[in-house]
Amino acid sequence: MHRRSDRRTRNRILILALAFSIASTGLALAAAPALYKDPFRQSPVRAEPGDLLMIAGAGFATGDRVAYQLVANTTTVPNHPNGVPSPNTASSGEAAVVLNASDALTIQLPSVMTANQSYVLWVKNTSDDGAAAC
Repeated sequence: MHRRSDRRTRNRILILALAFSIASTGLALAAAPALYKDPFRQSPVRAEPGDLLMIAGAGFATGDRVAYQLVANTTTVPNHPNGVPSPNTASSGEAAVVLNASDALTIQLPSVMTANQSYVLWVKNTSDDGAAAC
């Protein structure tokens, strides 16, 4: 009888822990997307205007937007903008999200971007939180 009581108590604890885990995961999805960054496993990405580009990370969701900004000095990265710049110009704007998965976004670089120029990209969720990318 003592074993049954211990087993029931353990099962209740496991159910509560699982419920807490599920609830915590739901709250974490509202946070800014996390982009994968590792200086020892990354290099500059080269793409031309109109090309598709994949951004790997976690916590992406429907409605995420990607802002871009021209960077003249690549040794410093500017702060992310308050909103997504509009309209698209050679210096700043929004890249179209072509495919949205929880662990990666595929975007199409706008045709107005300048070839052979450095840009910084930010993924912005519906709450307008930003995370610096490439």
